[in-house]
Amino acid sequence: MHLLLVSHLLGRYMILVIFPTPVEPLLVPLPEVVVYSPIKPIVGKETVVIPVLNGIDHIDILGHELGHDPVLGGLAMIVAHLRKPGFTEQIGQLHFIEFGEVRGGHSKRCADLEEFLSATGIAFRAIPNITERMWWKLYITLGVR
Repeated sequence: MHLLLVSHLLGRYMILVIFPTPVEPLLVPLPEVVVYSPIKPIVGKETVVIPVLNGIDHIDILGHELGHDPVLGGLAMIVAHLRKPGFTEQIGQLHFIEFGEVRGGHSKRCADLEEFLSATGIAFRAIPNITERMWWKLYITLGVR
């Protein structure tokens, strides 16, 4: 498996795309979260897309643009702030990424991805209730603002 990170130039969001074979590095200057078409040509049958954005709507948008099969739900838990454009600073010890099947439940691909991605040194957790957790994250994020 091979990992591609698609990140907003100002650090506003991140999407992980996992491919079964190597891909060329790709700079995708996405101006808004709803513009996913630059990665569409490289999303294949065994590609997995893990968006770690706050909110819920992007799951349907990604599914419409890329097909629903490759899209997992995901969220990042990190205590950080945007220090200046392009520079996000972590200010706490909390840092992990949760992901899972949007329809819920455990799957072999999520278990395999958890094992693969954990080698990065970041805590990745495959969980059976990612949609519920994404709503929870949205709720606490809106409460903090």
